[in-house]
Order: sequence, then C-alpha cells, then structure tokens
Amino acid sequence: MDSPEDSNEADVLSPKMPERFVSEFKIDVNSKLTSNEHYELLKFLYKYKDIFARDFADIKTYEGFQLNLKPKNQHVKSYARQYKLRED
Repeated sequence: MDSPEDSNEADVLSPKMPERFVSEFKIDVNSKLTSNEHYELLKFLYKYKDIFARDFADIKTYEGFQLNLKPKNQHVKSYARQYKLRED
C-alpha cells in the first residue's frame, strides 16, 4: 500500500524528473497520447521506478518469497550449467 509520503512525492514532482527517468531508461511512450495522458503516464512510471532495472545490481529481492520447484521426473538426475555472467 502507498504511504501518504509516496502520494505527496508524486504530487510535488518536478515535471522534468519523470521525463528524465523515461529518457534514462529508454522507455518509449506512445506519441498519440494527449499531453495530460502523457504526463499522467510518466508520473505513474516514475512512482514505480524501483521495479525497473538496467543491470543485475538494480534487481531487488523479496525476503519472504519461497519457490517450490518440482522436477519433471524425480528419478532422473539433472544438472544446470552455470553460464558466465558479465563482469561490468
């Protein structure tokens, strides 16, 4: 849920902040939107900017998440190959 601080932050945004965010993340916005729709979309994207990532360092984790994977066949051993990751 949004806290009151989050909604106030979106209300007092400088118009250039969402524009800068969209250009930095190279997000393509439909040019057929009205100026009001365009600005509302940019505000929305900026409000949830923490879900966008440009590299692995930007990806966050969820502490309480647990994933139960079930193999296709429990009687066959299988191994996953770890591919080299980029170092940059």
